[in-house]
Amino acid sequence: MGKKRILAWLLTLIMIIGLVPVNAFAAGGADAADGTYKAEITSSLGMVTPESPTTVTISGDDATLVLNCGETPAKRYRQIYLGKYSDITPENEDTIGTDGVLTENGIQFTVTLKKAALDEPIYFVVRYKEGYSETHDGDWYKASQDHYFTVGELVPESAEEEDADYSAVDAAIAAVPANLLIYTAESVEALNNAVAAVERGKKASEQDAVDAMAAAIRAAIEALEEKPISFTVKVGDTEITDIALSEQKYDASYEDYNTGQKVESLIPLYIVTVPEGTAEADITL
Repeated sequence: MGKKRILAWLLTLIMIIGLVPVNAFAAGGADAADGTYKAEITSSLGMVTPESPTTVTISGDDATLVLNCGETPAKRYRQIYLGKYSDITPENEDTIGTDGVLTENGIQFTVTLKKAALDEPIYFVVRYKEGYSETHDGDWYKASQDHYFTVGELVPESAEEEDADYSAVDAAIAAVPANLLIYTAESVEALNNAVAAVERGKKASEQDAVDAMAAAIRAAIEALEEKPISFTVKVGDTEITDIALSEQKYDASYEDYNTGQKVESLIPLYIVTVPEGTAEADITL
């Protein structure tokens, strides 16, 4: 019997503790200087859980919180009041609420309170939309207990972050060969995809991602695979066919050891030099 009483007492204690708000003391909340901060925020009402971290702006003794809630609250509620349900009376119920603003992802409430209040649970009540349901038609939500937000440590927003350095990306793009016709379609497509994947406008904290873009372009250039190239040359009545140029000879002179004629490559035009003069090569890619 004694063990059962102890167990029952422990269960009761756990339930009581669960109903007590947990203070999340915002570091420097009461003494925070003017400025914009980020802070983690939690809610005891799961249906109204703001996006975290939230933006907190301190001005004098006041703090303004931007509470971005999701799509479900946007369908149900239209106003929020910072306080307890017992504060609401027929005389003030239409004047104490803060209207929400519908956003692309839900509803946003912007509320102002004393900055010292950030160090304590911030009690709140939400108001239903008119015509929401048969039981809730523009009324304030009367829960079985008062619900509250807790605001975590205030982290100052740094000065505007510098832009990432794109010089390596620009250099890699500049190194792309001017003539891509001599490379296989697959390797050219991979290179084009690497260039197209460049995302401008990143900040210094994302420099690693920018460097990865440059590395991807350089790797794609290295991986370019040249097509087998052959051409036909006509000099007078003499026709020389299927003379292949190896990779290392695209930018140099090539000796055709069968005829003794010299072929000079001028990308993308190939020229044959013969004793009688110069003739154009008919290129097949």
